[in-house]
Amino acid sequence: NIYLDNIYFYKEPTTATEPSAAAPLPTEDAADVVSIYSDSYTNLAETNFNPNWGQSTAVSFVDVAGNETMKYANFNYQGTNLGSNDGTAQDLSAMEFLHVDIWTADATVVKLTPISASTGEFLYELTPLTQGTWNSYDIPVGDFTDVSMADIHQLKFDGQAGVNPSNIYLDNIYFYKEPTTATEPSAAAPLPTEDAADVVSIYSDSYTNLAGTDFNPGWGQTTVVSNEDIGGNEMMKYASFNYQGTQLDGNQDLSAMEFLHVDIWTADATVVKLTPISASTGEFLYELTPLTQGTWNSYDIPVGDFTDVSMADIHQLKFDGQAGVNPSNIYLDNIYFWKTPTASGSDATLSDLQVDETTVTGFSANMMSYNMELPYGTTIIPTVTATTTDPNAEFVINAAGALPGITEVVVTADDDITSLTYNVNFTLANAVPTVGAPVPTHDETDDNVFSIYSDSYTNLEATNFNPAWGQSTQVV
Repeated sequence: NIYLDNIYFYKEPTTATEPSAAAPLPTEDAADVVSIYSDSYTNLAETNFNPNWGQSTAVSFVDVAGNETMKYANFNYQGTNLGSNDGTAQDLSAMEFLHVDIWTADATVVKLTPISASTGEFLYELTPLTQGTWNSYDIPVGDFTDVSMADIHQLKFDGQAGVNPSNIYLDNIYFYKEPTTATEPSAAAPLPTEDAADVVSIYSDSYTNLAGTDFNPGWGQTTVVSNEDIGGNEMMKYASFNYQGTQLDGNQDLSAMEFLHVDIWTADATVVKLTPISASTGEFLYELTPLTQGTWNSYDIPVGDFTDVSMADIHQLKFDGQAGVNPSNIYLDNIYFWKTPTASGSDATLSDLQVDETTVTGFSANMMSYNMELPYGTTIIPTVTATTTDPNAEFVINAAGALPGITEVVVTADDDITSLTYNVNFTLANAVPTVGAPVPTHDETDDNVFSIYSDSYTNLEATNFNPAWGQSTQVV
C-alpha cells in the first residue's frame, strides 16, 4: 500500500538579468541636494561618466520603465569625473550623505568612494547587496575615512573584490544634507476670510483692531514681545516664551461672538494653550492642537470650549507654553473673535453709535458696551443716537436718568425676535483744583525748611513718589 501527493513537473526559476522596474524615487528636497546622476534633480553639468581609467567596464544609458538608468556592463571598476571632462573640484562640505541606488543580477561586492583632489579615496562597501532587486544606500560622508568633502572631483565604483566582471545598474547618485529647520516663518499667515462686520479683532492687519490694547503687560513672564515683518505683513513674535498676557482696554462684551481665531507658527514649541480671561469668571486654558512645527497653524475655537468663561466681560487674553518646551519661540497673527454671518431679517446690530454727534471711540457692531468719562461737574446727560445696520430694524434709546449713569440702545431686528442691547456707561472725572495751593511763607534758611515736594523750596533729591506697595493709586 502506498500514498502519493504533489506529483508535478517544474523548472528552476528564471533569474532576471536586468531590472523591470525603475529605482525608487528620491524624497530629498532639491534645495538640499547636489546631484551627479538622477532624473529627479538637476545634475552637475559637464560630468564625464566614462573617463578612460583602463577599466573593462562598458557604460551605457538604458530605459527602465520610462526612467533613464546607467548600466555598467562587464564591470570591474568605473570612474566618473565631476563637472568637466577631467574633473573639477566640488566643495561638498555642506553635504551629509551620499545616496546611490544599485541593481545587479550577478555582482557580489561593490564598493564606492568619492575622490578628493587633496586627500584621495576610501572604498566603502555597499552592503547588504541583494541580487535581483533595487538596493538603496544613504552613506554618511564621514564613513569615507579621511576623504575631504571640500574638493571632490571624481567618483569610483569598484567590483574587483567579488564576481568580476559583472553587470550593475545605477541611478540616483547624489549628495544631500538634512533639511535646515527654519527658525522663523518665511511667509505671512493665511489671510482671514470673515467679513469685518462679524469680527472683533485684537491683532490683525486685515481688520480694525480694538483700540488701547496693551500687548505686553508685566505679568512676571520671560517672554519678549516684538512685532516682525514677515512677507510684508506684521506678525507678533513671542521670544523666550513661557506665558504672555494681553490687556484689553476695559471689559469687552463679546457675548455675540461664536469663535476665537488665531494663527500660530513655531519651530520649537510643543504645547501652547490659550484663554480669554473674564473679569467675573476667570480663565480656562485651551490647548491648540495639533501644533505642527515649521508651518502656520490656524485655529477657530468655539467660545463655548473655554469652559465657564463669560464672554460678556473679557478684559485679557493669555497664551501659555509652560506644559511643553519652555521657553520657546512662537509667532502670532490674526487674533480675533468672530461669528457666523447674520441671517436675513435677524440683524439687530448697529452700524454707528454716536454721543453728541460723534461716533463713540472703538465702536464695533459686535461690541455691546462702551465707557465714556465726562468732565467733573457735568450735569447735562449727553445725547446718544444710533443707526441700524439693517434699515428695517428698529431701536429704542433709554437715556440715563442721571450722571453717572447708563444709556441703553435696544435694537430689535426685522424679524421682531432678535434683539441686542448696546450700553454707553457715562462716568465723571475726579474733581481737580482750579487754582494752585497757597504759597508757603516759611523762609527756607531762617526756618530750617526740609522740603519733600514744593515749587517754593529745594526738594530732597532722588525721592521716589511712587514705590510699589501694592496700591491701586496712580501717581501723575
